[in-house]
Amino acid sequence: MRLIYFVLVVSIFIVACSEKTTDKSEHMFCNDDYVNHSRAIQDSLLFHENLDALVNLYDDHAVCLFGNMDEVNGKSNIYSMFNKIFDENDSIVIKTIVNEIMSEKDWAIERSSYTLSFQPLSSPNKIYQSGHIVTAFQKVKDEWKIMWQISNTSPVPTVNSSLISTSHKEL
Repeated sequence: MRLIYFVLVVSIFIVACSEKTTDKSEHMFCNDDYVNHSRAIQDSLLFHENLDALVNLYDDHAVCLFGNMDEVNGKSNIYSMFNKIFDENDSIVIKTIVNEIMSEKDWAIERSSYTLSFQPLSSPNKIYQSGHIVTAFQKVKDEWKIMWQISNTSPVPTVNSSLISTSHKEL
């Protein structure tokens, strides 16, 4: 059963992230203000490391699969995941562009592309990544919640900040 679920999620992710030409005006927004602005809300909460508010966006049984990380199930595990990310990194900046939102009744799927940078506390090298995110929302008791979120990552080479400063001084 887990294999079937995995294949289904990966299939949806591949289709949603594939390059396709479509009239974005058809699917760009749904009829709910929250879903249309949720990506900006998530980006801001990550930047400000607002753990409680960030995790509150997720359903109790949500599933996250981010880049090279293991699958995370349930709000309490998602809390632990973000807490660890905040504890081990500094200067987290994510900029997301919403490519498409498809909605039907109490469900919405958002397809986005992102760039991310952060400074691991254990390394002098800042990390830069880019990729795609697919998020499924469901309206639960009149409130939109993230049910699952999956992303891929295309890492950009790390940059040693001390080398950049040295080169800049020589100019």
